[in-house]
Amino acid sequence: MNALGAYLELTKPRLLPLVLFSGFPAIWLATRGPLDGWNAGLVLLGISLAAGAANALNSYLERDVDRHMARTASRPLPSGRLTPGSALTFGLSLGVLGPLVLWQVGGVLAALVALAGILFYVFIYTLWLKPRTPAAVIVGGVSGAIAPLIADAAVHGSIGPAGWLLFAIVFVWQPPHFWAIALFRQAEYERAGFPLLPSRAGGDRTRTRILRWIGLLIPISLLPVWLTDLSGVYACGAASLGAWFLWSGVALRRERSREAARRLFRVSLVYLIGIFGSMLLDLGTAAGVYAATQGSGLRALDLSFLPAVNASLNAVATGLLIWGRALIRTGRRDLHRRVMLGAFATSSLFLVLYVLHKASRNFENTSYNVEWAQPIYLAILASHVLLAMTVPVLALVLIRLGWTGRFDSHRSLARIAWPVWLYVSVTGVVIYVMLYHLNVSPA
Repeated sequence: MNALGAYLELTKPRLLPLVLFSGFPAIWLATRGPLDGWNAGLVLLGISLAAGAANALNSYLERDVDRHMARTASRPLPSGRLTPGSALTFGLSLGVLGPLVLWQVGGVLAALVALAGILFYVFIYTLWLKPRTPAAVIVGGVSGAIAPLIADAAVHGSIGPAGWLLFAIVFVWQPPHFWAIALFRQAEYERAGFPLLPSRAGGDRTRTRILRWIGLLIPISLLPVWLTDLSGVYACGAASLGAWFLWSGVALRRERSREAARRLFRVSLVYLIGIFGSMLLDLGTAAGVYAATQGSGLRALDLSFLPAVNASLNAVATGLLIWGRALIRTGRRDLHRRVMLGAFATSSLFLVLYVLHKASRNFENTSYNVEWAQPIYLAILASHVLLAMTVPVLALVLIRLGWTGRFDSHRSLARIAWPVWLYVSVTGVVIYVMLYHLNVSPA
């Protein structure tokens, strides 16, 4: 289990929600017809494997530098939990497996784009630019934003407006996000020898550039309203999130503090998740309206695959919750925080997709019809639904207490919140299995 967890850490799993949140809307926007859930899942798997390969190879190449930074010193290679040779083999294996999966399910172009993303991240960003110039943050954003391009290529066999627009959103989002990190971790990066913008240009110029890039991001984030099938639901979400992000950037420039930079970093994460969540909500709402007005089911978008996706997300959240609990018991607080944020992002994605599914399909065939087990099913379902309502609130309070350093209160609440959250995640999988695999057709 320890070795498996170490290999998983190499892939930087906290970045997986970014892959899912940017890749899935690109698939949906590019499809413009019935969405094959199995193929969509395989495309996202291939993208995740490719991203994991890039991150694992990055960890291998930067293992010596990582020892000098508090946020990376506990990673598997600097801490000695894995050997460099095993990490290299693991990264190369994922680098082969990811493009192969994409080749089989999405064609040659999708595989080549994924492979190019890996090579760009390893050779152009990690080896060439990152040790030499602050511009690495901008140029390296190509790799971080490549998931929508892969997804679009896998669906179309080419890259259209949907892929390029989502790529542009992630690409322009990355500089203010990473410059915020550089501001409150400047000393660590300087010790490691990385020439980031605050060290070269100074804090004031960095804050000004953050504002400029956020200002550029807002109109780009609204372009999908005119160039794709997205509508007012997404426009309202994108405009509101953009205003919040911009206001946080203004506050950073005014306050000039590490805490303001840390706050902007957190806002940037919520912003990006919110942008893609708004896309999914818009697409799901449009599908529900179409079904209601046509009266003949979802011809435009088939969401029958979502229960399986949601069950998978609950299973991932379960694993992250158990892993996070084990980490804090062994005193690895920094990694515990990252894993639990990953669990929160995974559960948040589940919530968005769950709402879309409820809003967009007919439920006549989703009743549980095993008579002897109905009381058990209903008891599990009722407790799951009731407790699930508390999880977002509990999780947000826990995150707030952790970020503000109120660890005694955090621990006290976690004793209640963790088992509730775990129960909701586990029963989400149980309900799916009972409803879709242990059910019988109505008489």
